[in-house]
Amino acid sequence: MATTWELADPIYLQEKGLANAPGENNCFVNVVIQSFWHLPSFIYPFRSLQQHTCCGNSCVFCSLKVLFLQYDSTAATHIPPAILRQSLANIFKGDGKFEIHSMNDAAETFEAILSNLHDCERGNQDSEDTCYPPCLVHHTFGFNISEQMECLCGEMSEPFTYWSFVQYVSSTMVINAIDGCSFSEVIRQSTATNSKTCDNKQCQRKVDVKKYCMHSPKVVVVG
Repeated sequence: MATTWELADPIYLQEKGLANAPGENNCFVNVVIQSFWHLPSFIYPFRSLQQHTCCGNSCVFCSLKVLFLQYDSTAATHIPPAILRQSLANIFKGDGKFEIHSMNDAAETFEAILSNLHDCERGNQDSEDTCYPPCLVHHTFGFNISEQMECLCGEMSEPFTYWSFVQYVSSTMVINAIDGCSFSEVIRQSTATNSKTCDNKQCQRKVDVKKYCMHSPKVVVVG
């Protein structure tokens, strides 16, 4: 039976900022924290989650729990995101990513946090590509996409299925979108996979690879 997530009773969204003193370079992680906090479809079910596989000083789950608790309980007007930054730095120690006081990409941070939350919730029992029924982050943010080539000659490739948290699109294609084209159609065209040569040696025509959405998320993230 698939997992269902219900919204809890609304919480009072405290008006608090996130600290970013000169030299801390917290802007990229702050925007991700704020995005999570202001998404009811994520924040309510996340606050109700209790059990997880803790990763110690690399546990993004625990870090977010602490930060969101501070939104509710602290009298301070600015909350330091240091606990989350330290968790990310510990996860990617040696890779040169998310080092304390260094600048990083917000989209990459967003995906790294979701990947770690998946591991914490599922205890590494399910890989990101085989998360079923979907955990909270896949249910909320994940597109389950299947790509397949279907040629007029009848040749069909094996389906390639994967999860994606962010749909990266060409800004030029969005700007130049045909008037009257729906947002979903713009995204579909912008994320279209390049054509490939038919595997049938007697055909060899160029065929567009079709995409099928096997699971639609609650929140669509476009990068």
